[in-house]
Amino acid sequence: MLLFPAAAAAQEPQGHLRGIQVQATGQGTQVLLTTTGLQAVRAFRLSGPARVVVDLSGLDHDLERTDFAGVRGSGIARIRSSQFDETTVRVVLDLERAVAHRLEREGDAVVVHLDTGPVRFAAWTVGVVDATTPLPPAPDPAPSAAARAASPVVEPHAVSARVPDATPAPETRQDVVVTTVTRIAGSTLYVDRGTESGLMADDTLALLAVDDAEQGGRRLHVLAAAEARAVLEFVGAPVQVTRGDRVRLSHEGQGRPAETLIDVYARAFPEGAAPAAATEVDATRSARASGRLLVDLNAVQSSTHWSDSTESGTVSRTFVTPTARLMGTVTDLPGGLRLQANLRGSYRHASGGIALANQRSLRVYELSLDRETERLQVRLGRFYSPYESFSGYWDGGVIRVGGRELGGGVLVGFQPDAWNEGFSTQLPKVSAFVDLERRTEGSGFRADGSIHRLMPREGQAAHTFLGWSQRLWWSRLTVSNDLQVDQDVNDGGWRLTELQANATLRVRTATQLYARLTRRQPYYYWLPGDPFSYLRDGAGVGASVALGGAVVGADASVNRSDVRGTSHALSGSVQLRGPGAWSTNTYLTWWSDGLGTGTTLSPTLSRSLGDVDARFGYRFYRTDSAFNRLTTHGVDGSVTFPLREGLRASVQGSGQWGGNLRNLRLYSSLWKTF
Repeated sequence: MLLFPAAAAAQEPQGHLRGIQVQATGQGTQVLLTTTGLQAVRAFRLSGPARVVVDLSGLDHDLERTDFAGVRGSGIARIRSSQFDETTVRVVLDLERAVAHRLEREGDAVVVHLDTGPVRFAAWTVGVVDATTPLPPAPDPAPSAAARAASPVVEPHAVSARVPDATPAPETRQDVVVTTVTRIAGSTLYVDRGTESGLMADDTLALLAVDDAEQGGRRLHVLAAAEARAVLEFVGAPVQVTRGDRVRLSHEGQGRPAETLIDVYARAFPEGAAPAAATEVDATRSARASGRLLVDLNAVQSSTHWSDSTESGTVSRTFVTPTARLMGTVTDLPGGLRLQANLRGSYRHASGGIALANQRSLRVYELSLDRETERLQVRLGRFYSPYESFSGYWDGGVIRVGGRELGGGVLVGFQPDAWNEGFSTQLPKVSAFVDLERRTEGSGFRADGSIHRLMPREGQAAHTFLGWSQRLWWSRLTVSNDLQVDQDVNDGGWRLTELQANATLRVRTATQLYARLTRRQPYYYWLPGDPFSYLRDGAGVGASVALGGAVVGADASVNRSDVRGTSHALSGSVQLRGPGAWSTNTYLTWWSDGLGTGTTLSPTLSRSLGDVDARFGYRFYRTDSAFNRLTTHGVDGSVTFPLREGLRASVQGSGQWGGNLRNLRLYSSLWKTF
């Protein structure tokens, strides 16, 4: 399970994005993009929040950093750049307010004119901007709204065309990404794929499968993305996902407005130190808050009918859970500090004799202050380790010294309470890490190594483990692995407790082969006697082919555990992009283990109309075992729509029936970005 390619043909990149410059003109703000070997350029505008997106074809991303705070007084709140696909660099300008813009090209130079009106600010530059590059003249005063509405969208190779204010139709990109969940915070997932795999902040994704189990009907938004990591949040109720699970995602919302959390957790995945010029400008900014507030209601009614020689009847249960979530970031605090928060409060009502019914809870997943300079990064509070994925959550502090290519540091603090995520001093811990990165044209290497020490205060023995992650890419081949070894407190020996290795080979533009190998045997320090859990091994291979408007994939896997024995699975998928904004996805999986066999078929139909997204699906599930045969059917539907600028709502409903099971579910949510 790996990256499924886009259907469009691609070529090897011939040039580079070398620099970005923001400067004031008499009529507004001008953004200069310096390139070499530029083949084509196009731009479009998005709303919610206001953004201008510029796609530069034929290029490799050649900037050391990909995410920058905006320039005070320019009307730009944030600048992001990334490798959108194999031959396209995407630059996103997050605007403080919606304004008209114009795109012009002169050779390898591209200029975006923003009609902000007269502005004054110091010029800002990152990368290399050639002083001899001829610049197009500044734009004329902004035309009327009617004139703008009649103007064409900039297509590849077009220049001096004014872009309309209307939101463009969704792009036709149809790639699928398979990634590993590195940590979980409420309805937020952290995964080990990012912009290098096509995940961009503001994307809307469909969750296709968790490991080998299809998950039709769930969608996620990309809150933040670095080159090899991303932060995703469920739209609606989350599904059961654990750390280490492989999830398969597909792009559903490329080029559409999506609910974004500006700057949330972007600092958690550093891409290098900010240039001195940017730091000087940021020092003059006032504090700025951004984030998302979400309230939702999840209601489930289930009934189980069962009868045997001892008892019979129907057991009905009802669950109702209202929840409020706040995720936000406050930047430009005094001293250059940044505050990050991720909070959730909920009330759980349940009928039918549930032990944990009528419970109130408040969870603090993130509440930290951080400060970053060119060679020093410091963070205090509650956070998840941003530099390695083995030590998990912390109540404490981390200090890192170094730049992008080489750095190291120490984490000191306590493990939060595993039951309620509350503060606890029962498990002190300390970790040390080193991370490095090397890049050349068309290849690169990234790795981090760490050592960890847990020191329980309740009589358990102290525990030491080591972690190593690396990713190598060269031409059409990508190889990555995560490895953890734990020391046995009984005999002092070392045991491999986690291995996740993946390889991807792009044979042709539209064909990819992939393979994976896994091993998991978690270490639980609180277990008496042998602290190691049961062993689980897995391996899989697969391929995907893009044919016109369709993407076809197939894979096979084998898994073995000390508890369930050996199991096999075969799966296939077909994704079709229909006329207009229609799309269909169909997934079929067959599995077999020592207890029986199972089959799942899940077709879905999606439709996007402007800012409104609708989805309808059906799910067939059947298992055959020596004990019985169970067949269930399920239907689900969802509609997501805007209420006003920055405010969106979603309504979802689903039902499942078959055998002795009946389930009905209704979910509604309302979220506000700020």
